[in-house]
Amino acid sequence: MLSSNVYVYKTVGSYPRNPPFHPSNKYPEYPFQEISDKPNFVYDQFRKLLVLMKLDIENFGTKNWNPFKEIISPGDCVVIKPNLVLNHDKFQDLLTTHSSLIRVVVDFVWIALKGKGKIIIGDAPLQRCDFDDLIKRNGLKKTVDFIKSKNININLFDFRTELMTIKPFQKSKYRTIKINKKKGDPKGYSVIDLKDNSNLNLLSQNLDYLRFRVTNYDPHVMKKAHNNNSHKYLISNSVIHANVVINMPKIKSHRKAGITGCLKNNIGINGHKDWLPHHRKGALCEGGDEYIKKSTIKKVYRIIEEFEDKMIIKYPRLYKILNIPLFLILHILRKLIRLSKKDKYLEGSWFGNDTLWRTIADLNQILLYSDRKGKMSTTPQRKRFYICDGIISGQSEGPLEPSENKSNLILCGFDPVMMDLAITEILNYNYKKIPQIKEIFKIEHNRITEHFPEDLVIFSNNIHWNQKKINTIVNTIVFKPTRGWKNYIEKIQ
Repeated sequence: MLSSNVYVYKTVGSYPRNPPFHPSNKYPEYPFQEISDKPNFVYDQFRKLLVLMKLDIENFGTKNWNPFKEIISPGDCVVIKPNLVLNHDKFQDLLTTHSSLIRVVVDFVWIALKGKGKIIIGDAPLQRCDFDDLIKRNGLKKTVDFIKSKNININLFDFRTELMTIKPFQKSKYRTIKINKKKGDPKGYSVIDLKDNSNLNLLSQNLDYLRFRVTNYDPHVMKKAHNNNSHKYLISNSVIHANVVINMPKIKSHRKAGITGCLKNNIGINGHKDWLPHHRKGALCEGGDEYIKKSTIKKVYRIIEEFEDKMIIKYPRLYKILNIPLFLILHILRKLIRLSKKDKYLEGSWFGNDTLWRTIADLNQILLYSDRKGKMSTTPQRKRFYICDGIISGQSEGPLEPSENKSNLILCGFDPVMMDLAITEILNYNYKKIPQIKEIFKIEHNRITEHFPEDLVIFSNNIHWNQKKINTIVNTIVFKPTRGWKNYIEKIQ
């Protein structure tokens, strides 16, 4: 099976709402006894996608069907990396990989392990996410608890090293923000320094590393990780000790990256968010990529925001006094900035962002080439498999404030770049306008993909998409980009 192939299933129905998301049919290969009395369209259609891929097709329909047998061997450690973001009722289905899809993947992983090996589900959501509340809301805790009850070695890990607790404005007239250190991955972390081989290195030679920023984090911490001598990432040991990593992103628009797909989802293998350059402060003419032209208002906005971030961490008592005026000032400045017709961009949330794709590329290279000790190799160190949840996707102001798009998609493949390329084709986006795809094709050292755009072949149950190559897809999905990418990322009709 060629890794340049991408398999797309056009689904019907919606997510089930009854964790732990048992199938509603007793399939021959199903390893357990429990069956749901309510329809589970996700379980059924993911099986059909595996059939479309012709995985172990000779055994399909029998108890011996093992579609992951070429990917997973008994005794392997398999990490499932979903997209977990925030514990948010309003946007839950739009932000996170749905647990019903994770459940069916776990079942087939267990079939492939044949009782020997272990499964880890893990991610590093946003710093302010209440992880326990999230996995309770989305049914992931009940799902994992059920699997554990079958004496299966499965664990669910929060890979973050810090947690932000926010109490909103109340009678006390201020909000409190507290940063707590946490243990994170029980297996620990490895500091991986890509040095000159980092895709950020060219910027560091120009001293642009002094401009590296990630919104809501202290830039002084960033400089310790990324400078003219080093480019460090703090990688979860669960990930680099794995034999197989199954990456399960949620398809979303993204203010800084254009889209969230397989490549972007690897941001969550890093334990320190403030080690992840997302943009460079300032205008293009100043060496930044935060916005286009010099702007006093935007510069003041950034100074105040960074001052606020510093106070939260180092001077929490002072922040209690100043938080309301700071909140109001920043709110007013945001409103003024958005009144600009030609340059309303802020914080690198636009198509001119030339930083984030480099961080994304670094993390994808680490996933593929880092050995168990955190040393970079020249040969792949683990198998990868990608499953995209696009049954309901998040469009417009993603990734945190998206609107719903019932795209009805599940995608599978073995190459993250080809997967993201297929997503852009189906959404009628121009991949040449998306740096994380366009630029990654050009990388020569520790290549993330062996292929080129013309190698893509899409196979689908949708006749309009089946056996199609680049620029031949018709009947695409209307998918709204964020305001910073609107009228730029779309293909010209």
